[in-house]
Amino acid sequence: MKKMFFNKEKEIRPYIAVKAVIIKQTHSKEYILLGKRKNVAGDNHYYLPGGDIKKSEKITDSLVREIKEETGLDTVPKKILWIEEDLGEPHHITFYYQSSLKNQHQKPKNLEPYKYYGWKFYPLDNPPKHLSVSLEKFIEEYRQRKRIFLFGTPSIDYIGVGVAAIIVNRKNEVLLQLRGPKAKNERGL
Repeated sequence: MKKMFFNKEKEIRPYIAVKAVIIKQTHSKEYILLGKRKNVAGDNHYYLPGGDIKKSEKITDSLVREIKEETGLDTVPKKILWIEEDLGEPHHITFYYQSSLKNQHQKPKNLEPYKYYGWKFYPLDNPPKHLSVSLEKFIEEYRQRKRIFLFGTPSIDYIGVGVAAIIVNRKNEVLLQLRGPKAKNERGL
């Protein structure tokens, strides 16, 4: 039997980050906060604010800290929207949160001018060109109302591991489950 050795020094850990989707309304028009990157990955593309999750730091604490460091804005994380995984080199896992401004009159500042050209709220119905791929997809889905923000109860700030499958038969029917009134979560969905 061949012995396998695990070398912790060569273990490759994923880059884990958190990003905020901050949308505000002004005169019944919606705007999203974006920054244009410079001299870093994604140069000349628009991204959401956020960054690294530090070891032993809660996801939402990282989000508040990163937004403050980049833009000077005080924010409140609301709900997790989606998780994105990129298996490229390096391996990235990014958590996207809906967040709101503590004060709607705050103006973003560019506190990391070596990484960004600046921060600005852009109209959701006319975003700038050269968005990151996941951001472009999100904005399109949001504008078509396929994604709707629910400003209700904040999500729990831990990530559970689960799996799910989409099962489609030859008639192009999808297998669905209706959760009952005694389900631990997502009752009636």
